[in-house]
Amino acid sequence: MASVHIYRPAVACKSKTRAKCPDCREESIFVGFHVVWHGWDDTCLRCGRSFADGEWMELAFQRGIRSKMISRARRRWRETDAPVIKRTVVSPDDTGTEQSEGKRERAPAGAAQRSGANSTEERAAEAARTTNT
Repeated sequence: MASVHIYRPAVACKSKTRAKCPDCREESIFVGFHVVWHGWDDTCLRCGRSFADGEWMELAFQRGIRSKMISRARRRWRETDAPVIKRTVVSPDDTGTEQSEGKRERAPAGAAQRSGANSTEERAAEAARTTNT
């Protein structure tokens, strides 16, 4: 007898960030969910485009898919009990500017090499450890 196993890992943490969307090219709010071993899954709340660990995810070819993706991201935000963290998103144009809370700041030299104790992955792992205990 065959059994079906659906793999859906728990969300370790979630965040809301403001950044310029590469798809709609507008300043927008992104809702993000971090899953351990899979990275961040972000959705633009203006156009509905999703990004998995920074890579564009394809949209299904159906009518109204963008509004469905936006409502799905909002519903997932409301229903997920993961802790909310503040994170910094590097702008997609790779000019060295960072976007956080709607403000643009120049990244210090060598900031990409420094991860330290405040890296996003370490904060997500810490949030996952605290929710599991």
